[in-house]
Amino acid sequence: MSKGPKRVLYYIIIVMRKIIILLILLLSLSGCSNKQTVLEEPEIDEPIIEEPKIIEQTATLIMGGDALTHESVYLDNKTEDGYDFTYPFSEIKKIVKDYDLAYYNQETVLGGSDYEISGYPVFNTPQEVGDALIDCGFNLVSLASNHLLDYYGKYGNELAISQRNYFLNHKNVLAAGSYKSNEDRDNVVIKEVNGITYTLLSYTYGSNVGSPTQEDDCLINFINKELIEEDVKKYRDKVDLLMVAMHWGEENTVEETGYQREYAKFLADLDVDIVIGTHPHVLQPIEWIDDTLVIYSLGNLYSNQYFDNDNLSSCLTSVDIIKTIDGDNSNVEIKNVKCDLIYTVLNDKHKVYLYRDLTDDQLTNKQDYIDRYTNILTKYDKNIIVK
Repeated sequence: MSKGPKRVLYYIIIVMRKIIILLILLLSLSGCSNKQTVLEEPEIDEPIIEEPKIIEQTATLIMGGDALTHESVYLDNKTEDGYDFTYPFSEIKKIVKDYDLAYYNQETVLGGSDYEISGYPVFNTPQEVGDALIDCGFNLVSLASNHLLDYYGKYGNELAISQRNYFLNHKNVLAAGSYKSNEDRDNVVIKEVNGITYTLLSYTYGSNVGSPTQEDDCLINFINKELIEEDVKKYRDKVDLLMVAMHWGEENTVEETGYQREYAKFLADLDVDIVIGTHPHVLQPIEWIDDTLVIYSLGNLYSNQYFDNDNLSSCLTSVDIIKTIDGDNSNVEIKNVKCDLIYTVLNDKHKVYLYRDLTDDQLTNKQDYIDRYTNILTKYDKNIIVK
């Protein structure tokens, strides 16, 4: 064989070897099977979308009734240079001080000692009463009561303005229901605690001396559906918690009136959160109307009304305010309604005690009274805790 054919044969053998090697490699890659090789797409990291966190914010609120300062009460607490009411409230301070918000009704005007101090039937109360109650932790005060203008005929608007200035000078206190000017009344006052915004509105059925002059009509908020609706709408979308104090009802009766029920439903329809009733000087039931908590009457926070044990007995009603935030939505709930019964002991310089701390010498048949007031308070809701 010549070199030409040999060379061609040589190159054919070399090519055949390469083809065989390539086939072997392809068979190895395919696992010597009939499966086709699939090229996988590269993984792409997708953005992580976090679910919105649900946030819960909580505040505590305690509510007391009428601060009714009779002559014997302020004389008991007179000092050489004024008055000191620390002693009468030293027991309830142990409870009230632990709450974020604490409400009471200033039944008798705190005109102060620049004017004649007096008791029933025409009241002017030392401002040291306010000092002691603020020291206890009270920071929500209703000023609209039937006794607000007791001295209006003699002093005009001076006592009401003195009281208003007193509370305006306590920046941590929200007082409502009496104002020194229309500008003062129209000022939108909103406060915040623990991330929960709140306000208080206050109204009374009337005044013992009638209405003030037109120039002084800002001094007192009378119960009027048009006025109340206007005020509620001004605040409702701006606050989480809207409280309305109502000075209403019939004195010395433990049953709410039809008038109270009418306005309670009216306020519930306006989406008010809590209605706080005072004036009857005795305890009345607590009721839920839809999502509105209605306390028809808290009785007397303290007094010298000794006609009946019902006037000397009252309660401090407490609730939890829970605000839940879920994304752009928020919701407020009122839970855990509890009532601590209290009693004003007259033979101990008018000191207010918790019922559970009373001795037999201070109040006989205590359990009978506890049962009575439990039945009154829980008439519409047996889940309310009374102690």
